[in-house]
Amino acid sequence: MLRWRSIVAASRAISRRRLRPLGAGCVTLQQVQNSRHHHQHRSSGALPVPWLLLAGAASVAVAGIHSEGDKSRCHYRRFDDFYKLLEKTSPIGMGAYGTVCAAAHRETGEVVAVKQIPRSAVSAKEVMSEVEILRVAGDHRHIVRLMDLFWDDDLWYVVMEMAHGGELFDRIVNKGLLSEHDTCKVMQDLLHAIEFLHMHNIVHGDIKPENIMIAEDSSTIDVRLGDFGTAFEVMGQKGRGGSADGAKLSGSSRMTVAYSPPEVLDQDGDDDVEVGPKADVWALGVLMYILIAGRHPFDMDPGADEDELQRHICRGEPDFSDPLWSDVSPAAIDLIKRMLSK
Repeated sequence: MLRWRSIVAASRAISRRRLRPLGAGCVTLQQVQNSRHHHQHRSSGALPVPWLLLAGAASVAVAGIHSEGDKSRCHYRRFDDFYKLLEKTSPIGMGAYGTVCAAAHRETGEVVAVKQIPRSAVSAKEVMSEVEILRVAGDHRHIVRLMDLFWDDDLWYVVMEMAHGGELFDRIVNKGLLSEHDTCKVMQDLLHAIEFLHMHNIVHGDIKPENIMIAEDSSTIDVRLGDFGTAFEVMGQKGRGGSADGAKLSGSSRMTVAYSPPEVLDQDGDDDVEVGPKADVWALGVLMYILIAGRHPFDMDPGADEDELQRHICRGEPDFSDPLWSDVSPAAIDLIKRMLSK
């Protein structure tokens, strides 16, 4: 039996969650280590049900990266001394600011994914922010695992685990839409990951099929949430330019329009927009609709341009008129409506 009822409760809890203000700093390494120590006896490879209980069992790990006071040591380690790019001319993906390529560890042969980011395009502060967020996410089962960091005069090299099944986007294009059963599994896994991020005051900000990876190329869909180039930590406090529910995100145009909520899009050109956990919940609602129906919930006209889609998102309602929805359980439709509520 599909567990839509427990997922509905979980999505509502995430949408209502108040993010704890962090003050003037990032999550510290000590906080990560304390969290890891607190949860390590509860970590497990299997995901128990109901989903909402999984947040307490998630482990937080510090993987591969030197501590804050030791970061300078990375500068003296050449990426090419440890890894060899496998397909220099054939990227396996594109991140928000970088190209993702496959590489192999020179000693172990382990295949990894390497995001190469031009140093001219992204500041050290921005890269370190993404690395810190990935570090906090640790080796959570449904979040891409950070393994190492290098840089030279031209590029940053963010080394992550390889998801051999490719992007969820490609899985849909090549093999067709997911069954309701598989969609339920994917949503459970992603809601688990988002709950974990929100518990640590992190908003992903760019959930879409291109940023969801499949661990192995098999009939079982085991997903990993990736590309944290747009993710951010909520550090605003009420009365000081932000709130416990969100943060002023300058340059919100970095978010993908098709997966952005109305409150982000309907700003009359104002890029300084308060974005909170509800933005991730909205994007998950759009994603779930697409996984089942194969099209955007607000795109009634396949020929509509981005501006028209934006108007439909801000003013319209999700469309369930297609006959295919008669074969979808009421609980699944109810979940989508809840996540896309304005």
